[in-house]
Amino acid sequence: MKQTVQPLHINRMNVPVTPDEPIIAFCTKYLHPQKRLIYDMHFALELGIVLRGRMERRCRQRKEILKPGQIWLCGVWEPHGWAILETPCEVAVFVIRPAALMEMACPEAPHFDWLAPFIANIKDRPRIHDFLRRPVIALGKRMAAAVKAQNAQDAAKNPEIRERARLKLRVCLMETLLMLTEKWRPPSGNPRPSTLYDRINRVVELVFHQRRFITAAEAAKACGMAYDSFCEAFREVMGLNFGDFVMSNRMDGARNQLLATPDPIKKIAADWGFVDHSHFHHAFLRHYGCKPSVYRKQILGNNRRQNDSG
Repeated sequence: MKQTVQPLHINRMNVPVTPDEPIIAFCTKYLHPQKRLIYDMHFALELGIVLRGRMERRCRQRKEILKPGQIWLCGVWEPHGWAILETPCEVAVFVIRPAALMEMACPEAPHFDWLAPFIANIKDRPRIHDFLRRPVIALGKRMAAAVKAQNAQDAAKNPEIRERARLKLRVCLMETLLMLTEKWRPPSGNPRPSTLYDRINRVVELVFHQRRFITAAEAAKACGMAYDSFCEAFREVMGLNFGDFVMSNRMDGARNQLLATPDPIKKIAADWGFVDHSHFHHAFLRHYGCKPSVYRKQILGNNRRQNDSG
């Protein structure tokens, strides 16, 4: 009698990364083995560090046994599974809004691509060198301390303490990615996506690397799909229409530029591919509920008041 293969159950998770809090971190300790693989997927990127014990990670058909000081990566909506093999097992995990890595730039290395390790093919992603495993564990412990500081009672009362804890998390993430990409370069070439998730991720990558408006027809062509099939698949995987996704990404970027720079609103509108100031004004009003000038004044004013009271 032929055995029926049970379909794989994948938990679709809603990870609460936002433009205001684009990097979230947590530490988990497992005291009992969990040998049955648990699968999930989410829009946020994921970077994890094993601090103690051993765990199994699976992504597509690739299986890895991770030991202390080793790292795993997950891309956008990438189904992945995990199991705990040796306890006590302790892990430190970053979940990251993809746009945060696209916008993270340093004048010392303006062309460094922080997103590249997550979007490379699984077999081509960087692996931590053995001689760096001890420093990676130390970084994970620093990250755990920053998480504890962010969640402390004092941080809830003092915005400055909370902000410093968030900055420490960002620094820990940057250091981890620099260690991970030591002597690693993104592979050259542009292999044709093979699965539905690969194709959708290719389009997501295209959107994150562009500030202009990208049409669904252009996106469908980029991933080798018919227009109607692409629109249906994108909505199924991402949970929203492609046009809404593109607009959300551009509005997030414009909002961040609005708050982080003194650039005139007209320039910000042009930088993010809006037809003119009026087009940007109406799009911002629909997305955030107020005019760009009012939003900038309110947010920056609130930040100054919080700093003065702290």
